[in-house]
Amino acid sequence: MPFDELRNTVAKYLKTARDVEEFRITLAVLEGGAWRLNLSWIKKIEDFKWPRRAGMKVNANTGALLEFRYSYNYSH
Repeated sequence: MPFDELRNTVAKYLKTARDVEEFRITLAVLEGGAWRLNLSWIKKIEDFKWPRRAGMKVNANTGALLEFRYSYNYSH
């Protein structure tokens, strides 16, 4: 799966799981047939901005979600 297609797949999963539309991929490692990703975004609550993060694994061939961990980052 090319990286731009991966980003679109991740966007769909984040929209469904956390209602997030704008995010950054801060780590992307392809290993063992899966993309291991760290994601970050800002959640706005009234006048406050709260940084949020998650770790996600996506099958590199099918795009299937393998793992989603809210408030988690994978180590490099």
